[in-house]
Amino acid sequence: MGNSSLQTATSAEEQFKDDLLNDVFNDSSQHILDMEKVTMIIWKFRQQPDMVRFVGDFLAKYSGEKIVFDGIEFYLPQLAHMIIHLEVDWSDSTLEEFALIISQHSLHFALQFNWILIAALEDYQPETANGDPNPTYNQTFYTRCIKLLQNMERCVVYGTPRAFELQKLYEEGNITREEYETMELADRRFNAIQIVASPHQHVGGDESQSVRSDGQAQIPPHSCSGYLYYKRGRRRKYRRKPWKKRYFIIADRMLFCYDKPGPGGTLRRAMPLESAIIEVPVPTTKTSKHPFYFEVHNQNYQFLLRAENDASATDWVKHLEAEAKTAALFSMTLSPTANSSQSLISQLDPNQRARYQFFKGERDFVRSLTDIAEELRFEPRPDRKLLAPQLISETPIPPCAYIPMCKSTEKWTRVTRILPKEARVFSTKERCPILMCFACQYEEEYVDVATYLHNNFEQDNLSEDDDDDKDRTDDPDADADADASVKITSNSNNPKSGKEDKIDSIKSPNHTSSEHPPLPPPITSSSSSSSKKQTTSTPIKTKRVLGSRKLFNTISSMKAKANRTIRSPSYEVRSTPPHPPSPRSPKVTRNLWKTQQTTSNAHDSDSDNSDNSENENDNSVDGGRRSNSGSGSGSGLPSVSSKSSRKSRRKSHKTKLSKFMKDMPTVRMPKKLVSMKSKTKFKKKAFDDLPHKTVKIFKANSDAGNPNNDPSIDKEALNRAKKYICGNENWQNRCERLTKEHADTLEPRTIFTAIISKSNDDVRQEVFVMQMIHFYQSVFMSEGLPIWLKPYRILSTSKTTGLIELLRDATSIDGLKKSDGYPKEKGLRGYFELAYGPPESESFKIAQTNFMQSFVGYSLCSYLIGLKDRHNGNIMIDLKGHLIFIDFGFAMGMAPGHEWSMERAPFKFTKEYLEVMGGVNSECFAEFKRLFISGLKAARASSQIACGLVEIMMFQSQYPCFTGKRYGNDIGLSRFQRRLFLDCPDDKIDVLAEKLIFSSLDALGTRLYDRFQLATNGIAL
Repeated sequence: MGNSSLQTATSAEEQFKDDLLNDVFNDSSQHILDMEKVTMIIWKFRQQPDMVRFVGDFLAKYSGEKIVFDGIEFYLPQLAHMIIHLEVDWSDSTLEEFALIISQHSLHFALQFNWILIAALEDYQPETANGDPNPTYNQTFYTRCIKLLQNMERCVVYGTPRAFELQKLYEEGNITREEYETMELADRRFNAIQIVASPHQHVGGDESQSVRSDGQAQIPPHSCSGYLYYKRGRRRKYRRKPWKKRYFIIADRMLFCYDKPGPGGTLRRAMPLESAIIEVPVPTTKTSKHPFYFEVHNQNYQFLLRAENDASATDWVKHLEAEAKTAALFSMTLSPTANSSQSLISQLDPNQRARYQFFKGERDFVRSLTDIAEELRFEPRPDRKLLAPQLISETPIPPCAYIPMCKSTEKWTRVTRILPKEARVFSTKERCPILMCFACQYEEEYVDVATYLHNNFEQDNLSEDDDDDKDRTDDPDADADADASVKITSNSNNPKSGKEDKIDSIKSPNHTSSEHPPLPPPITSSSSSSSKKQTTSTPIKTKRVLGSRKLFNTISSMKAKANRTIRSPSYEVRSTPPHPPSPRSPKVTRNLWKTQQTTSNAHDSDSDNSDNSENENDNSVDGGRRSNSGSGSGSGLPSVSSKSSRKSRRKSHKTKLSKFMKDMPTVRMPKKLVSMKSKTKFKKKAFDDLPHKTVKIFKANSDAGNPNNDPSIDKEALNRAKKYICGNENWQNRCERLTKEHADTLEPRTIFTAIISKSNDDVRQEVFVMQMIHFYQSVFMSEGLPIWLKPYRILSTSKTTGLIELLRDATSIDGLKKSDGYPKEKGLRGYFELAYGPPESESFKIAQTNFMQSFVGYSLCSYLIGLKDRHNGNIMIDLKGHLIFIDFGFAMGMAPGHEWSMERAPFKFTKEYLEVMGGVNSECFAEFKRLFISGLKAARASSQIACGLVEIMMFQSQYPCFTGKRYGNDIGLSRFQRRLFLDCPDDKIDVLAEKLIFSSLDALGTRLYDRFQLATNGIAL
């Protein structure tokens, strides 16, 4: 019996794999790339790297299309999780190369991936922030994360080496659009392979060698090593720590502490050195007994160290300071003899330096926001509200800072100031979340995040100055002059300052515009000066890759035949909207994406200060769609006017290009696809023309609490509700007030946004839960079910910090019940009647329907995803009556009290909720049951994808809901599958769904838990 069940499960798994391949590569009824199923293919075929490489190359080919890129970003948590944990056992770096190719598409994507890696690095580091041994320490994954972070930084800074030259070749008519796209993708892939295969990689360069067969750690190559005495810094009052003699090494921005040197040494501690502070205290009576003493510390680590003599101490301090000031990309790629960080930075060309400054500046800016919450956490509660505005006002704003809680394809807005007086502190026992309000400026012409960053940091802007600049380029001191010319003026965050932040442009030789229309740069187009000086000193040297030498030889040949000098590009980084172009230097508007999206007058929608993440006119985004048409106006590459001249120019290069295309590095189709392709349904179909099955990942609802979006609820009713929900000032009123208060200092086209900064909390689990809520929202909407959910943005920036989107015009049920004038005796039903009018009124019926539809959505999600801790402080309600669930620290069945949890019901369903719907016999409750049953059936129909997403995140997971004896070892996944009733026939689902509803209604455990929260935390019933 057991063998039969196992065979059936294995057969079903193989059938699912075949269905995935058919749906993605062979469904002729649709023309959409289904990112859900592409992600599943990578996971299901994880034991077959050749299939993964094939799919990765296929996906990379179409990643320049906007809706495909949206799908990639939506499934970034799963992709990043597989990149970290799967490739350690592979012989190549397929997924890592894919991630670096996508990072060259978008600096925003690179930042998101960077924060995921930082959190994973903290998971696997040798010790926790308080100095205790880390129970989840894993040397393999730890060094893997270090390597990925370093490669990501190098990829961002150095960009694509030949993008500018390819662009020039296209503009001059030497290559066609198809040839350009092929070579440009090869250039990005070549750059990724260079970085991954760099012989300078030390830490984690080969994960298979990072840990010996006997479990001992391998000591990486290093620049400084030796014995030191050390002890941990004391954070709290406990017994003194003795001095211990340990073997330290400095390597790759890390300070490693081993118990002994040599291959048998065990790693005891490790500390990141980037931006670390090295202090040599002034000798005092207290320190005189410990000569040659110095300290190394950052926010989370502190090493108290002693050397054996003065010369040794001086040498260690020198090396530590050099490593703390120097970014990883420099120590990995430039001359190891260069110790000065300034000299290392000066070796970068202007575009590389600007990308480095932006990438570092944005990370520091986000870190400073979460540091405020962390610093306030250690202050007495009464002082937190007084200290918060002061800390916010002292926060520096980089010239090109933005709130990164968005997609690459969403509207760009730049942070111009933080408003300290609008801050609000939420004090709890263990945390101090803080609400911060920002003034942001959008561009005069609509531009998305990736396009703006590309135009300012990745493309080569052409100048009209010529002879003088040419002479300067040949000057041996040109690099020093360029370095000196970069001046960054950080926004002082002074309310009286209306000046725009600037990064001064760096002049370089002029390029005379060609007769052909300029090439709208691909999303990856990065600048790299083509002067002899830079060409001969390539910062990254790696092994030869098949086809890459032919690519660049072909380019050199084309440049010679064109008989035209490609000169150093000019460069300008704008932290403010660009000034109108001069008549001599017409600015070219470049489209970043292959498939354009209509955005005319899109920025006008922000005139009412709507959120910068809610600016697209449509209400859905197709999840990873790939149009079957390869050309046309939406391709992002314009036609060239002078066709006859282009034709004659291309003729001379036809032979070489054909040879190049033939020899370009490619990936063979895996045997499984070849065998499937031989079947009738795969007959006569080329890989590039394979259609794809439709799937939609809809945009998160963006109308929560915005009265202008629903004219059916009358204004008087909304004003009455505003008194209880917003305290008489909704978000629109607040923006109007702020606009008047700062009218003299606000920049034009300013909007306001707000986020919550959080520390001492791992929000990665919340990110995953929110992704599942967004997924189920798309499932329900695809089935045409009027089920309402409000996915909101959550960004995890480390293992213990994150940013959360503010839910506008909404308050918790607890806050509503504590508001002045709330009808305590009549409860929620009384509030609805008081705010929206009598039950027979139109406004009441609409608000009641809103309540019911949102309650259905969150009841289904609570049951399916296993959400617990559903007290009234974690349930919000907005102006129009929608419920919104927040705080997902307990998910996948994990509950407070674990086995002793009082929350035994499938979901929270109180008598108050039933009263709002009108009772058991009401039409509203009947509609609730119908939608609940239909939603459960829709969720079952998409169960394979949902289970796959859970299974990926559960693999080697450190999330609390997937670890430990209670929830680890696939327990979370098996419980999730049981909640979907996968073993039950469809004709029994109606009965089972009704049982779930009535077993939840007024459940004893729900009432007991609400009373427990009232007694312990004062949360209203």
